[in-house]
Amino acid sequence: MAHGLEDPAARGHLAIHVSMDRLEGFRRDALLCDTPDTEDGYRTALDLQLFERKLNSEDLEIYRMLKAGYCWHEIGERIGRRPNTIHRRFSRTVRRINGSV
Repeated sequence: MAHGLEDPAARGHLAIHVSMDRLEGFRRDALLCDTPDTEDGYRTALDLQLFERKLNSEDLEIYRMLKAGYCWHEIGERIGRRPNTIHRRFSRTVRRINGSV
């Protein structure tokens, strides 16, 4: 606390130190440890590839926009349809594919 009173920019320095500590921890974990999710991540990637192959072109475009972070309103504007209609149709497609996987 005394150091904070001495240095008016101490809060800024503190944030930098915390960020560097987190970065160091991330680097250490990345170098020393293999993530336990490696096999699960590989399986998930294969499942997503299979899912993508089962989508038609419009549904694949919707799926990619969802992965990129678009909301249903933005997807509706890009495709030229109402967001609720697109959401319901895409949800039905996902349920259909999920049942056949």
